[in-house]
Amino acid sequence: MSWLTSFISWITGLFSGSKSQSTQVMQIQAAAVKLCAFLPTAESVLAVAASGNATVVTVSVVAHQICEIVTQHPPIPQTTALELVGDAPTVQTWQSDGVTIQGTFVR
Repeated sequence: MSWLTSFISWITGLFSGSKSQSTQVMQIQAAAVKLCAFLPTAESVLAVAASGNATVVTVSVVAHQICEIVTQHPPIPQTTALELVGDAPTVQTWQSDGVTIQGTFVR
């Protein structure tokens, strides 16, 4: 099986069913939290996985790509004031190579 066929199968698995319920998405989110204490949104995980920046797409590769972006680059500044209730985490946004990553640091 070529890397392209593997990649297409993996992406198809990500998009099957509900985005937020996808096992692969949750595995990538958990790996990113463990790796850099960042919880990306499900949509961000799908965007990075589909961006085609990696020859081999695995849970580890996508989590590392996300963590590299959010730890090496500043987030996009918020243009509007956000009203937070209690201790709700602030969702931050990064842009890299046309891919938007959103999420929160958890530690």
